[in-house]
Amino acid sequence: LSGHQGLLTTLQVLERVYTEKDYPPKVLELDKSMQEKGMSRADLWAFAVFVAVGQKIEFNNKECDKKDWEEENNCVPWFPYHQHRRYPDTCRRYMDLNQFQTGRADCADEGNGNNYAFNTSLPEVHPNAEGNGVQTVTFYKENFGITAREAIVLQGAHSVGKVHKFNSGFFGYWTKKNAMYLNTQYYEEIVNGTGYRSIQCPGIQIGDLNGDPAPIRWVPYSNVNQSDTQRADTFQWMREYNGCPFCASTEHDGKEICPTHVDKVTGKTVKFKKECASELHKMSPVCKDGEGPTFGMPCCPSEPPYCLEAQYKWRGTRDQMLSTDLGMYLDFQVGDRGQPIGCPGLDAEGAYKIYYKGGKQVTKYVGGDTGCQLNRNEFDGEVLYQIVEDYAVNNEKWYVDFPIVLKKMLRNGYSPEMMTDGPNVFDGVTCRRKKGKFQCMKA
Repeated sequence: LSGHQGLLTTLQVLERVYTEKDYPPKVLELDKSMQEKGMSRADLWAFAVFVAVGQKIEFNNKECDKKDWEEENNCVPWFPYHQHRRYPDTCRRYMDLNQFQTGRADCADEGNGNNYAFNTSLPEVHPNAEGNGVQTVTFYKENFGITAREAIVLQGAHSVGKVHKFNSGFFGYWTKKNAMYLNTQYYEEIVNGTGYRSIQCPGIQIGDLNGDPAPIRWVPYSNVNQSDTQRADTFQWMREYNGCPFCASTEHDGKEICPTHVDKVTGKTVKFKKECASELHKMSPVCKDGEGPTFGMPCCPSEPPYCLEAQYKWRGTRDQMLSTDLGMYLDFQVGDRGQPIGCPGLDAEGAYKIYYKGGKQVTKYVGGDTGCQLNRNEFDGEVLYQIVEDYAVNNEKWYVDFPIVLKKMLRNGYSPEMMTDGPNVFDGVTCRRKKGKFQCMKA
């Protein structure tokens, strides 16, 4: 599974769902397993994608409701970075996932004592995770028959989740503080020229001395990988802001952080102190009047100026993008070690520093501003950077386009007559978490 090897845990669970009629326990039991019914793993995996997307949309919509929570309680939830602050009237979204099709075939069962039944010796084709925009669009076109716009639509799914260094050699969230919700924040992160460094707990946003968003830039970052199975370094991009230093606070936008909040998964009311216990127990006195310090950070001043301009410097925001993401918006090339090149800052003398760690050669970017320009390459009559900007400002359009492209991708390799329309699977279905498991039932 290459850089997607972290999917193995999910596939192990799906394999039990496929082969065991009574798994998971304490839910509705089938008369026969899916395997015994002659269903394919491929259809189950595709359907699991539908369920996951629907769940993340539901999480997003529940988070939208925190707007009312704020107004009723005159406080700010401890996680105040969701899109409902930017789209208060269009936050809740619906995605048309109803029409699921079956007919996908499994590869020949090559499982043995050392492999799972879904393992196969057939070669897999993977994109280059350090490839630029042109290379990534070309991969989608050649392997899935989709356009540049459709490729960029699909990558919006990166608003959910994170990459793990031990799986892929990369690390971090695409949209930190938003990783449970499927929405268009992924595009906003790429496009916005200003932004904040978000501190999760307590929840505040650090910008310039007036509390406004600070200038943002993207710079290459190299990961040092110690595993013998991985290259010494892998390259991705990190977002930096030029503003105030980190600080702690129990306030946000002039309101105190709510003592409780509605959990985004269970819908239950959860105490704020329980969620933030590891940090809050160190906060004495509470950080809202410039008193402190607390857990290694000074307390934020209660009103502007929040710092001195002399304290400005470029600092990391903990947000990351792969070259395959940022390459859709910025135009750069890729060097022989996977490092971004082809921009004034990237090609400047001394921009990359070579050193050795653990006997491995490592390349580190130290060049500051890259000077990369917008990606004006055209595919299918459209300019790449303009497509990204389109979805950054039009979240409604993305919610319409994404399920259409997703269904097209999941039909890859099959003609229309090979697929069979299923029922409208999500009509009247509600999902809830019970005893640690999600159960979806028709009303």
